Amino acid sequence: MGSTGMFELIMMLALPMGGGNDLLDFVPTDEFWRSQGVYVSGRAMISELRVVSADDISPLIAQLSSAEFDAREKASREILRRGPAVVPQLERAAETGGGETALRARSMVRLLSGSPKMSAARQLMAMRTLGELRHREAIGPLKMLLKSEQPFVAEYAAAAIARIEGKPAVRRRPTRAELDEDVWLLPAKCAVVGQASLLRKIPLSFEKALEKMGPGRRGRAIDKAQALKKFNTLALAAADSIGNMRLDALTMGISDDFNGRKGFMVIVARGQFDRRAVVSTLRKQFGGGGAGGFGGMLGVSQIDGVDVLSFFGMFKVLLLSDSRMIIVVTPGGAFGGAPGGGGLPDREMIAAAKAGKRPLQENKPLTALVKSIDREKSSLWAAMIPSEHYKTVPLFAPFDSITFTAQQHADGSATGRLVALGADGDKRRAAMAMFERGKAEGAREIQREARRMPMLQPLVAFMESIEYRQDDKSVTVTAKIKDAGPMLMMPLVMMVSMGF
Repeated sequence: MGSTGMFELIMMLALPMGGGNDLLDFVPTDEFWRSQGVYVSGRAMISELRVVSADDISPLIAQLSSAEFDAREKASREILRRGPAVVPQLERAAETGGGETALRARSMVRLLSGSPKMSAARQLMAMRTLGELRHREAIGPLKMLLKSEQPFVAEYAAAAIARIEGKPAVRRRPTRAELDEDVWLLPAKCAVVGQASLLRKIPLSFEKALEKMGPGRRGRAIDKAQALKKFNTLALAAADSIGNMRLDALTMGISDDFNGRKGFMVIVARGQFDRRAVVSTLRKQFGGGGAGGFGGMLGVSQIDGVDVLSFFGMFKVLLLSDSRMIIVVTPGGAFGGAPGGGGLPDREMIAAAKAGKRPLQENKPLTALVKSIDREKSSLWAAMIPSEHYKTVPLFAPFDSITFTAQQHADGSATGRLVALGADGDKRRAAMAMFERGKAEGAREIQREARRMPMLQPLVAFMESIEYRQDDKSVTVTAKIKDAGPMLMMPLVMMVSMGF
């Protein structure tokens, strides 16, 4: 499975999923263990936790760099004889050791547990499975992992214990300070900013989304069993290459001159992932970085010590850390419009992140508007100060500011409220008449598509729920949408179903 397709999977999962889901959430338990050739039982899952006490093998690891070949070979045999329990020590040696020590350590990790990332994924999946099995004998071994410093391990262990004991498990959420840090990092030139920090209690299901998928192109039926198999293969390939990945929040900014030829859009993604593994995977796919693949349109480079992934001259992904990446987009690139990279605020954002600066706060009107929003109670919010460029669009012309807030409810539904302020009543009424015509036309088109694709039904109900009212200064629009998870996964379902 090519890593380009794998990376597309990660991006497709990240953008629609509403935040808070892990990559491994999309991998069915039974399919995972079937792929690993493991029969699921409580005892088998406990053995996967790798909490069995192992002897200190540091003297043997030291021998891996011996000047004597026979000494190196003997040490390797002795280490392998100790089995999977020594994998954590080997993983540390692979990270910190030099030369042949690291090379042999990585080789033995693969022999004892598969790839390092799959080894980590197996441990996490074992914890999840023990929770699903409610296997009480696992509580002791799981408690031994509660102080682990490895990514996700302590949290997965706590979640498994909670499930075994019949208690709710809570994933860590970003603090308000962390979320605001992402907002203020946006460039001052933004006219629109917004943030989504939605956490789904039940992860999105590719299989359930597939069940609601209607006929494919030209009315041909989709082979759902084959599509599900492809999806599972993609997800497992991603876990094998980069391990688990989490998205907690997306923060977006759009420049005040964005159109089909200029301007930029910035997305700050906060979560947890292994940036080195991502870069390594893509370097292998692109043949070493630099020029990259696809005629140089894909590549890996660095800006001021930060790894940067470039795609088709249209956007770059700045891997700031294992908890934050920035996606910067410009129109056109390899597909027309302005030359890719022109006007991208990539270097400015890297410098601001390193220095702890808050560029957006230089934009006083937009900062004041953002601060007027109750961001603590809003799962999704956005703010806009229409620039002269945006006011050339009739729908924005009457308004001096626009805010949007939404709250997610326990049943997966969400309610939203948009408030647009503008003093010119005639222009407001003209804009809302245009909005009403667009709403009616859009509703008719969505209803037609929903008859073919049932997963669009939440969007039909959403269009029917839209209401608005005006006073002498503003327009307020409200709406409600039911759980739209399957609908949000539609692009991924179609991509997999059509063989991409």
